[in-house]
Amino acid sequence: MTTGTTVARSQEAQAYLDRVGAALADLPEEERADLLDELGTHLDEIAAEGTSSLEARLGSPEEYAAELRASAGLPPALSGGGPGARLLSRLQRVVQRRQVVVAREFLGALRPAWWVARAWVVVGLVAMFPGQTTPTWADAIPFVPRVGTPLLGLLVLLAAVVASVQLGRRRLSPRAGAAVVALNVGAALLLLPVLVSLGESTNARYV
Repeated sequence: MTTGTTVARSQEAQAYLDRVGAALADLPEEERADLLDELGTHLDEIAAEGTSSLEARLGSPEEYAAELRASAGLPPALSGGGPGARLLSRLQRVVQRRQVVVAREFLGALRPAWWVARAWVVVGLVAMFPGQTTPTWADAIPFVPRVGTPLLGLLVLLAAVVASVQLGRRRLSPRAGAAVVALNVGAALLLLPVLVSLGESTNARYV
């Protein structure tokens, strides 16, 4: 009887283990093996301790698999299968890696500097607009676009910086957020022409 009970409990543990493994099927094989390592022996020991089923004592295998994911710092399983769900799951794991988190925190710390640079690019483009009869950059105030007069250019630049910083600090709706992303992409693409214009103006003064 004892041998039969042990075999039955081992079969129960194996069935539970198989369902846990199926719930982790979207993970890479190495990560999945790490989570399942020694789980079968652990389930055998738990099954041998009492008469209630493993599912009654530990919850469903799917719930147990979710706990394993959480303890390992992995994202929850995505609903649905297929290559798309697996790709999204892998992207989530990449985003949560320590190196990526550190890089995101570093870039996040640079956001105020970008807000200032974004305003500078916009005002620089205004000063570079075709048809201007005055130099693009003010000689008396370095790095300040000339909008009519150097002083007016400085005032416009300060106002643009304040507006850009306030925009960066606000919580935006999805539509407004998409517009700001487009603005950031445009400013990043136009940063080089503005810098080239500044360099050409500096070289002309030097000659």
